[in-house]
Amino acid sequence: MSATNNKAKEKSRQHETIHQAVNQQTTALTSLVLNTSKEQSTIPKSVQAVRITSQQDMADVIHVNHFPCLFAHDLTFYQYDAIVEEYHEKQNKYISLSSREKRHQFVSNILLAKEIHPTAICWYDEGSCLYSTTNFEDKLPVVYEKEDQGYRRRLTIKSLTATSGTNDLDQSSIRVIETLIKQVLKQQFKVIGSVFYRWDEEPRPDGPYDLLNGFKQALCLTESGPTLNVDTTITRFYPHSDLLPFIWERLLDQRNMSTFNGELSDGQYNQVCNFLRDVEVTTTQSD
Repeated sequence: MSATNNKAKEKSRQHETIHQAVNQQTTALTSLVLNTSKEQSTIPKSVQAVRITSQQDMADVIHVNHFPCLFAHDLTFYQYDAIVEEYHEKQNKYISLSSREKRHQFVSNILLAKEIHPTAICWYDEGSCLYSTTNFEDKLPVVYEKEDQGYRRRLTIKSLTATSGTNDLDQSSIRVIETLIKQVLKQQFKVIGSVFYRWDEEPRPDGPYDLLNGFKQALCLTESGPTLNVDTTITRFYPHSDLLPFIWERLLDQRNMSTFNGELSDGQYNQVCNFLRDVEVTTTQSD
């Protein structure tokens, strides 16, 4: 919970600016790799009807959230072992960068600048793997070091660890394609954990919480072929709000701050203490 609305909104705008910068090459590759079937593309709804015939020859229609997928042929994926590190002056050495968001942004900037390869299409899983449709094993290991947000950071691509492709789909190639889809979605949606949310969606108040509609996606390899699974979800968040209005209006369900006389009753105080137990509150010094 933030102590000031302005800082919270500014931080949200900064994240939105970062993730709305779409990597055109990655998006183009996704269009090349992932193609839904013609039958599905004519269905405007987010669910698809599957017809099942029983022994009595009576058809039942079941709506599912699995969408059949087709992939372009003759695409090979190369998986490279990679690490992102940050230099620490006290230890006088590079240490693995722990922040997933910082790793993502640092590597994304390198990929956008085409510093790894002038024509290669690459994407990063934000962990220890870098993927590409280009084999540049002969150039490994490679190190890209640069200053980022006032810190010395570097990306080291160590070795080629695996290859897979669309001609012989297995769990490895499915994981590579799924990682690519998630990276493209991250450029178009707000991501919290593994759930994607629309940037322009207004949260719905629910007592002390705000509710947001989101979705999760997963690529699955089934006996009948690959399917894209989409699950919708509703998540509760604490709102970005000043602490006192949040306590008075959202926790205690009072109309507005004008009715607050500067004191809480013992019952209200205990209610607030119980509710805010283990909740992190950020404060800033006022002028």
